[in-house]
Amino acid sequence: MIKCLRIEETDPFLNLATEEFLLKHSNDEYFLLWQNAESIIVGRHQNIFAEVNVNFAESNNIPIARRLSGGGTVFHDLGNINLTLIRNRESINFDELTALMLSALLLWDIHVTVDSRYALFTDRRKFSGCAGAVHHGRTLHHATLLFNSHIDRMFQALAPSIPECYSGKAPISNRSRVINLSELIQDIDVIRFSELLFQHISSKLSAVPVSYKSLDLCAIRIFETNYRNWDAIYGRSPRFVFHKYLYNNVLIEIAIERGRVVSVLLPEASNVSYSPHLSAIRNILCNIIGMTWNEVLRKLPAEWV
Repeated sequence: MIKCLRIEETDPFLNLATEEFLLKHSNDEYFLLWQNAESIIVGRHQNIFAEVNVNFAESNNIPIARRLSGGGTVFHDLGNINLTLIRNRESINFDELTALMLSALLLWDIHVTVDSRYALFTDRRKFSGCAGAVHHGRTLHHATLLFNSHIDRMFQALAPSIPECYSGKAPISNRSRVINLSELIQDIDVIRFSELLFQHISSKLSAVPVSYKSLDLCAIRIFETNYRNWDAIYGRSPRFVFHKYLYNNVLIEIAIERGRVVSVLLPEASNVSYSPHLSAIRNILCNIIGMTWNEVLRKLPAEWV
């Protein structure tokens, strides 16, 4: 028996915590439908600074969260719908949730193509992506559906200012042209669309409805606290290096591990053609080892970043 749950909460940290709790601390199978308020969700192994316009996010009070699954960075708002399927399996069956979504979209006669990553496209524009996680014989597969998201805000939030200055082993998001399904589905809003979607997939699964209050909310809140922690968001970034030529001829290389600066490499004065800026650069970058990269970015001159 699989249970179905439509989560009314829109806090991204709480919803990600709910997913992880149900994956790791339940033996039941679940189909979930949920939405987040405006937020940026990065993949488990990604470098936030190479994926996100952090200044834009901070100045617009858009929270950044790191999920337990891999894959790329996504922008969530109340125009986006999230679907999750949790099963008792050793490996993820990506075909299952994909097929359920395609079945539901047939209700609106939408022509869909599926790529090798199980992303969904119509008219060569993407409206759904997915990712997954496995934990001790249980699998989680979740997917997004763009219905009427703020695309302009999405592009601003997912446009890091200098991605070419970061190097490392973190996976890079696969950028695509996108489309809201509201361009194709007339006379229906996201609330009604999500209701019909939930009903259709729940029926296909013969799922039994449960309420959010029936879950162990105290345990979920503990997971939520962990998701809000700086170390969980930034500290889990893989090691990366920031490298940039300043004033045309001075190369700086700053290594960051677990979100903090671990080394700074500057050329010796004898190794570069004379630069009147070299002394100023050294003064700015002295004593940054141990600082978080967030703190360093706020300290650097605007023209550097």
